[in-house]
Amino acid sequence: EIEFKIAQHGRMKPRTAVAGWMRRGEICLLCLLAAAADAALPNLGARVRYYMYEEPALNFSHLLACPGAAALLESAHGEGLQEVHVYHRLLTHPQRVRNASLANAFYLPLMEYLSWKMQQCHGQSHEERVFEAYTALRRQPWFAKYRGQDHFWVSSKSHAFGPDLVGTPYANVTVSISMKKRLRPLSKALRRSTVGRMKPFGRLRPKSPSSSVGKCTFDVGHQPNQECLRVFEKIDRSQPRKRLIYFAGSFDVCCTGKMIRCRLAGLVPLTDGDADTLLVPSRGARGSGRECTEKALVKVAQKRGVDVETVAASYSHIADGPTKNRYLTMAHYMSETVFCLAPAGDICTSSRFYSSIAAGCIPVVLCDGLKAAFFDFVNYNDFLFRYDTTLFMEDPMGLMRALRAVNASEVLRMQRALVRAREHILFQAGDGRKAVDNLLGEVDICIHQSPLPAHFKISGSAVISNSGSEPEPRGSSGGTRASSSSGGSLVADLASQDATQLRRTVSLLKKEQMSLLATIGELGGRLAAVEHRRRGATRPAGSET
Repeated sequence: EIEFKIAQHGRMKPRTAVAGWMRRGEICLLCLLAAAADAALPNLGARVRYYMYEEPALNFSHLLACPGAAALLESAHGEGLQEVHVYHRLLTHPQRVRNASLANAFYLPLMEYLSWKMQQCHGQSHEERVFEAYTALRRQPWFAKYRGQDHFWVSSKSHAFGPDLVGTPYANVTVSISMKKRLRPLSKALRRSTVGRMKPFGRLRPKSPSSSVGKCTFDVGHQPNQECLRVFEKIDRSQPRKRLIYFAGSFDVCCTGKMIRCRLAGLVPLTDGDADTLLVPSRGARGSGRECTEKALVKVAQKRGVDVETVAASYSHIADGPTKNRYLTMAHYMSETVFCLAPAGDICTSSRFYSSIAAGCIPVVLCDGLKAAFFDFVNYNDFLFRYDTTLFMEDPMGLMRALRAVNASEVLRMQRALVRAREHILFQAGDGRKAVDNLLGEVDICIHQSPLPAHFKISGSAVISNSGSEPEPRGSSGGTRASSSSGGSLVADLASQDATQLRRTVSLLKKEQMSLLATIGELGGRLAAVEHRRRGATRPAGSET
């Protein structure tokens, strides 16, 4: 039996890690473990049996009846409410157990962002609900047993700012409210738990991230545009889509996508009037802090021979659509388009990325480091159109040429792959079972990764406690053999060490491996960029069939 520790491979797919080492003529025990684990990957999560807390103090599902909750789910601000959809799917999943003594994982349906947005409801404020949850959780024997290391929960809003603050005590303040702050004092009790969230910081908590809660995190994505899901079910997928390229959003953002979005704004005047392309600055076109958008509008005005206000009004009219609702209009535009641009924002992914998938529109990724929800379980390369950001920054129109050069058969292949993948990514697609299976796989990995007490391990469907003695390392007896002589020698050396020495050795190997993987990744990215420039390539990286 192999304990699959995928986080130690830099969150790469095992075969990818092995291929990289083999190209350099290197072989190691970890490579062999990764290769063997690749076959077992689909089974991750199958052994998880989770108990869902039903006590109102720890189950915030009653907030779904609060005034405004339904409208929030159907709005652009609902992107942070993936926690609600996860709850609905876990409620009926067959791996849920009603008897806590049979569980090897515990789900906390806290829905903290929904609580924060609802504020005063059912006679309680958000702060009062969080404190009550903190008090109730500390009384739970199942939580106290391992101090929450076998507990998991979901929140898909790491920081709340700007429009997210409407209806809260911070509505008139320019500030960012982190998940950690929203959950005080509960965040302290949950510091050893597993968290499904957006903007995950990995499976090992760094020293002082401002929003960190939990010991192990993974990406559950954003809530997609709900209208995209409905429209996708209605459209005739046998018919060609009306438009080739679409984007609506802000061209002035911070962080990861700042330069990419600003460069994208330069395409607005260049593609203005093109029948197959629609690029729309959908948020507050004018004003301070929107210099990239302003420059694009000025150039469009010069091209059309009108004033800037007229151009801004025309884009506002397009974004509003016939319904005067930008949320609904965006969904219909996406459902009519082949390629939806998904440039980086403050991180590589956004709700736009998942809305594209919901609408069946092939996402065009402009972020070299993209790692989306459940990327260890989903082959995103089957349907994503990735374009090298170095090439894009040098020649933005190269992206347009590359998209227009994709032949019809390749488009059809990518569309079919996207349809197959939707249910593995989106909890709202189909019955949500496949996405939940991936979530439980992530939980499985996290629980194994956590430094649990020596007598704690998962076996089958229940927690086994070997009081008074430590469990043998997995694979130390019974069947797993290393075929290479060097691998066998290393196994023998490790087997001769006592438990304390083994822990120290594993800790050192982890540190060395993560450092090497980071260096390899950085050098690989540089090499790819150099080779692209040398060949004068215009094709997007990773677009080959």
